[in-house]
Amino acid sequence: MAQSCSSTCISTLVCSYTQRETSSVQKSVCRPQKALAARDQAMFSSSARNLKATASSRSSMGSQHKQGATCALGLFDLIGGDLLRPNLGTFIKQLEKEGSLGMLTPPEGGFEGRFANTARREGWHIMNLNARGLGDPQAYLTKVHGVRPPPLGKQPIQRFYEPGLLNSVLEAVPEGKKGVCLIIQEAFVLTKTELSYLVVLAQTTPNVKVVCEMGYGRMAEWKPLRAYVDVRPL
Repeated sequence: MAQSCSSTCISTLVCSYTQRETSSVQKSVCRPQKALAARDQAMFSSSARNLKATASSRSSMGSQHKQGATCALGLFDLIGGDLLRPNLGTFIKQLEKEGSLGMLTPPEGGFEGRFANTARREGWHIMNLNARGLGDPQAYLTKVHGVRPPPLGKQPIQRFYEPGLLNSVLEAVPEGKKGVCLIIQEAFVLTKTELSYLVVLAQTTPNVKVVCEMGYGRMAEWKPLRAYVDVRPL
């Protein structure tokens, strides 16, 4: 009788322990599933909101396109102002009269090359420079200036002296040329003092003409360089 009672108690304890383990396992399995379900629901709701916002933005953009203003094309958009011969002739006349011009050119390029070719056909030797890294224009163009190459490794720091680049080019200009036409790209990085020197250089040296690219524009436009720095003509 005692043995049967003990066996009954043991079986009861084993069953209760098994039930507790089963319930704990089920709870541990259900908790991640609930978390995953909540995360999926949040993701679906956010994606639905994004789809609604995208649809509304597309509809508003479509209405704006329908109500947008039309862009009219002119003759210069179809032909190009640089291809018209009077335009090129006006550029050369003003360059020889003023001595220095400031130009606005389209950023896609190509326009300034036609004006340079026109100046070359008129007898000017073209000299292209970039304003970035130019340093002092007066010393670099017309005076003996120091050049210090970067030392590599254990090489000594040395300084070399070179004559003005513009003077060297003027001495090497072949006969039959009017002079040197100096074209400086990205000249908008130069200060007013440096631009003023270029204006004075062109006014005091008849065989030197200066063209500075002062920015970008829809069409190739120019005006006297002294208008950018308020320098009076000599």
